[in-house]
Amino acid sequence: MDKPLFSDAARAAAFAESLETISLGKPLHYFQTTRSTNDLALEAARSGAAHGTVFIADQQTGGRGRSGRSWHSAPNRGLLLSVIVRPREIAPADLGWIPLLAGLSVARAVQSCCGLAATIKWPNDVVIPADHAPGWRKLGGILCESSLTPGAPEQSFAVIGIGLNVNHTLEDFPPQPKAPPTSVLLETKKHGDRRAILAELLRELEDTLLVLEQGGGESVRSRVLEALQSWWTVNALLTINPQPGDISNERLEGVFSGLDEYGRLRLHVLPGSGERTFADAEILGMRKL
Repeated sequence: MDKPLFSDAARAAAFAESLETISLGKPLHYFQTTRSTNDLALEAARSGAAHGTVFIADQQTGGRGRSGRSWHSAPNRGLLLSVIVRPREIAPADLGWIPLLAGLSVARAVQSCCGLAATIKWPNDVVIPADHAPGWRKLGGILCESSLTPGAPEQSFAVIGIGLNVNHTLEDFPPQPKAPPTSVLLETKKHGDRRAILAELLRELEDTLLVLEQGGGESVRSRVLEALQSWWTVNALLTINPQPGDISNERLEGVFSGLDEYGRLRLHVLPGSGERTFADAEILGMRKL
């Protein structure tokens, strides 16, 4: 059995103090087991918890993913955390980029700490590119939940939920009908240092958010597009479900043509249906033309 991330609250506090961040992870609330770190963070944010407050657990009994899905993670194997962000000076047009930027921060932390070629898949996944269908192996996911109050930025907040597979084996994953899951351990054959990845993840995320707050939205959007295009290029053929969670199982196919100014997917739908923009679609498959 892998060891808990921290042996007690004092060790967690010492780790938080050692972080090379200004706000993120200060404070850091650690739980061996909880239902959902996002639930804890949402409750705290509504009660006025500060920007940068982090909730992290070694096990969740009710972890959530996108579109009401559950997020399963074996105890003491991954990173399960939620970060409270108070947008303040972030332009409204940039808020939709936060899940992608959080995913990019996670991917960069994995690259730096583990030497692993992680990247992002629109809109909220951290993946390892693959030549076989569907085109990737899923390493982690992002779930952002927000409460934005027009005219009262001090009351607005977003909670960035992050789930990352670090030291999972194949036996740790439940059956997956879609993209196969993976972990740092499965990809590198080495155990990942969860604390080191966490520290680098929070540093990367804070740096990105600071650039956004300082009016550098164009710069961070370029980082996202560069990460996407380095894998897909602008000519990737995507299969999507335009309405995740819809039982109709509608499917569309089209050529990836970038993201709009709000971070929404732009797709030249085939055959000959012109370009459409999607805010909440699910990419089911990808192949290069």
